[in-house]
Amino acid sequence: MLRIIAGRARGIKLEVPPGCSTRPMDSRTRGALFNILAAEIPDARVLDLYAGSGALGLEALSRGAAECVFVDRDRDSVRALQGNLAGSGLPGGEVLALPVGLALKTLAARDRGFSLVFFDPPFSQERQPGSRAGVIEELAAAAALLRPGGSLVWRLERRNFYPQELPASLEVADRREYGRSLLVFLQPRSPVTPAAAPPERPEARP
Repeated sequence: MLRIIAGRARGIKLEVPPGCSTRPMDSRTRGALFNILAAEIPDARVLDLYAGSGALGLEALSRGAAECVFVDRDRDSVRALQGNLAGSGLPGGEVLALPVGLALKTLAARDRGFSLVFFDPPFSQERQPGSRAGVIEELAAAAALLRPGGSLVWRLERRNFYPQELPASLEVADRREYGRSLLVFLQPRSPVTPAAAPPERPEARP
């Protein structure tokens, strides 16, 4: 049984979309994740990509996030999302029933920015070269929506993480393993400040 763990909606049951296309994060891993993010949640602007049941975004809203945009194209997931959002009684939720790539373009066109992004594509998309390239493109597009100081949490199968594939705009702040899953905590890469040129030495007088 999937429930909200803590906060205003603690204990509320969540509907899980039928079938095997979604894999909700178990309570232990979710609890560990939100303990790590505790200082970032209050008043956060959250984006939950490949939201499925909406468990991550709803947990954030329950713990004090200001808003959450949930993105999923699957009809069963959207139906479960809308029901879970209504059943939780939590304000600040918005559901976009769009493919993730299109949703990211739509949000960019609306000049939306987020302080926290959850990125949880199906593991199967990480295994095929074609779909893998699409995942990395979506990761870069999601990074472009991060506000200064924001964080992006990517959940993937640990055997499929290749740091060299990360967009140049992101750097790894932390990583945690939970079973076959890996949580990678990413943040915007700090701009490189050119080193100051050493002062010129005065010419020696004859």
